[in-house]
Amino acid sequence: MPWWIYTVHWEEETTPSNKSSRILTLVRSIFEHIQDHNSLIKRANESLALFYALLVII
Repeated sequence: MPWWIYTVHWEEETTPSNKSSRILTLVRSIFEHIQDHNSLIKRANESLALFYALLVII
């Protein structure tokens, strides 16, 4: 399931009274998702660099 479906489900469970806090929670969860994605990309780049280093050594 895509990440925004989780966000919508979580938002429905919390159901803040005013609209601005709902938008803030949505924006916050999107930023958290982006940060998770960036850390995954960094890990992939590190493993690629390690792989290339091993190729150069061999």
